[in-house]
Amino acid sequence: NTNYRVLNTAAELTTYGIAPDELMERAFHLNHYRDVVKLGGLLSNMELITPYGVAIVYQPDMTDPISDNDIVVELLNSVREARIMIFVRRVEEKLLRISLRSRCEYNVAQFAAKFGGGGHPQAAGLRFRSTYEQFRIDVLEKLLAELEEN
Repeated sequence: NTNYRVLNTAAELTTYGIAPDELMERAFHLNHYRDVVKLGGLLSNMELITPYGVAIVYQPDMTDPISDNDIVVELLNSVREARIMIFVRRVEEKLLRISLRSRCEYNVAQFAAKFGGGGHPQAAGLRFRSTYEQFRIDVLEKLLAELEEN
């Protein structure tokens, strides 16, 4: 998150000779080889649901997950046609962890709250106790219906 305190800290780091671009590179743009390979597999199964602009990726492998979920969400967010991005991870046999992002006026935190989740208008999450197939019926279909109304 970017706020006054974060920006002041970044400015202070520059007084110690730390280059902001190098800091960004190390913190956000360098990924483990294993994660990049896994990411390729995940993204090859990405689905874009038009005309709603929903990009969704499902990670079924709970034994060897990507170590940083943010890289998946960041790449989903880079899809020009996507307005809502969803990353679904299977964390237990019948437990899914869902990350939601919005690049439009749709409030994903309000949506996540309907399923016991929460967050911010543009970034939220929830846990869903069931299968991915049931998630698509109970959660995704409800999201698409709401987007249709708006």
